[in-house]
Amino acid sequence: GAIYLGSFKDGKFCGEGTLTYPDGRKYIGLFADGVENGQGTLTFADGGKYIGSFKNGKMSGHGSMDYPDGRHYQGSFSNNAFNGSGILTFPNGSYYRGQFKASLKDGLGSFTYQNGSKYNGQFSNDLPDGQGELQYANGERYVGQFSNGHKEGQGTWTQLNGAKYTGQFKNDVFHGPGTFLFADGSLYKGQFNNGQPNGQGTLTLSSGSKHTGIFRNG
Repeated sequence: GAIYLGSFKDGKFCGEGTLTYPDGRKYIGLFADGVENGQGTLTFADGGKYIGSFKNGKMSGHGSMDYPDGRHYQGSFSNNAFNGSGILTFPNGSYYRGQFKASLKDGLGSFTYQNGSKYNGQFSNDLPDGQGELQYANGERYVGQFSNGHKEGQGTWTQLNGAKYTGQFKNDVFHGPGTFLFADGSLYKGQFNNGQPNGQGTLTLSSGSKHTGIFRNG
């Protein structure tokens, strides 16, 4: 069974103490009513470590967690999970700052990728989902809807050369009605399919000439 060394009150763990569990976990800190309550440090058998607040035997309140794989979290906990606002840093240098729910990215937040790209916006179930902005490291930018981590729905993609697409996206590509402004000033307005003009549309060249009809894959 578990081994406890410390203070008691009315036959229960109370005050400062150390509790070693059969599964290798070890808690050093404050107790009340026989369980972890207050500030403490919980070390896991795999080398992970939590330092922070406990409530009724669970990680709850503000704390920090270090994982064996190099991840580091600092922020709010409840019921042994990330809940509320916090910062999660990954060993490759990427990091997330924002809202969590049940240890998943959920709510408003920003994710900075290893290559310098950055997403700001809504998250759900650990992925960009809802309205957001993705600023690429090369200077390109997407502003619009996301679903399950993909550009999906209405959005605008501005490319480095000044070209711009505004319209519907599906699974990260132009798909549905949209408008594409080319770098040379030409403009296509119509249907897209898998990233290409496809279907009814109008192409207005920078020279002013206009072509309307059915387009097939550009």
